[in-house]
Amino acid sequence: MVLCATNETYTFPSSACTFDAWCNSSVFCHDGIKEYANCPTCHSMHPYNSEQEKQALHRRVTCFGKGLLPNSQPCMTDILKANQYGTILPVRSFFYNSVIQTLQSFLMRDNFVNDIKKWKTRQTVTGKLIDIYDGLVWKDFKVKKDDPKAFVEESDYNLLFTLNCDWFRGYKDSYSVGAVYMTIQNLPREVRNLRSNTILVCLINGPNEPSTFQTNNYLKPLVDDLLVLMNGVKMKTKHNGIQKVKAALSLCIMDLPAQKKVAGFTSFSCFHACHKCKKRFGELSGTGNHARDFTDFDDKGWVSRTCEQHREEAEVWRQATTKARRKELEDKNSTRWSVLLDLPYLIQSVMWPLM
Repeated sequence: MVLCATNETYTFPSSACTFDAWCNSSVFCHDGIKEYANCPTCHSMHPYNSEQEKQALHRRVTCFGKGLLPNSQPCMTDILKANQYGTILPVRSFFYNSVIQTLQSFLMRDNFVNDIKKWKTRQTVTGKLIDIYDGLVWKDFKVKKDDPKAFVEESDYNLLFTLNCDWFRGYKDSYSVGAVYMTIQNLPREVRNLRSNTILVCLINGPNEPSTFQTNNYLKPLVDDLLVLMNGVKMKTKHNGIQKVKAALSLCIMDLPAQKKVAGFTSFSCFHACHKCKKRFGELSGTGNHARDFTDFDDKGWVSRTCEQHREEAEVWRQATTKARRKELEDKNSTRWSVLLDLPYLIQSVMWPLM
């Protein structure tokens, strides 16, 4: 109406890029979604976001990724196809939501910076564990062992994440979809797990869950972001200018099957069913070697797993050249390699509570 009254004209931008350039909307809106062509056979990821990436993939058409194992070979499955209009598209797409870009959008909210500082002024009760801030991991966690202070004490902008992963049936049939998401421990408990404060990292395609080691392909982009955040990224805040933001993963909460798959342990029905100790459990009588007998054991004789031991066993498994050798190592140690081990500060036995 104002434009009409003043005889002025206005043409609404015809493209999203022009609109963003005029309004600077990317500062307030999230645009960190990246597309990958996801191999339906081996679950390898092929970047399919920029024009350069698309053109490179169009020249190959089939899956040429060698996966995350040193001796694996390309599966050569078709990962691109033409639709009814002749447009070449991925057979199956995977979308990763950048944790770095999501944090940037969170920091532009009015109260976010104040909320992540509130844990320092909370009320405490001597001798009682009321929230995660009362635990030893929160108080003692360091990215590097020789850091002079605990991670959260270094800066108000040092954040600790909790990783969650779960599979669910989104429909009436058996089609299973996985969700990987994170919450920020620095936020007060009453808002920490709100949908608006949860970082949806990705959805894992169905119809079936990826088997054991294949899950690493979906976690690799997340680990790459966490490696960057470990050292800090400068980000704009709504009221406090540009700040260096660091973040690390210190806790993983999920049900036992997902936990074993994501963390790099074998099934809870294996001989070494516990991921915190090396106790070997026998067979439950009459179950045909499919269930473990968890009765009548002496907890004083437990031998705890160590971080160094777990990393060594996982790397030996990863370097094995045959499936038979990997199976032998799984039966012996109940350990597989997980891409989360690329995070130098990760301590498997501490960050994975018994669920």
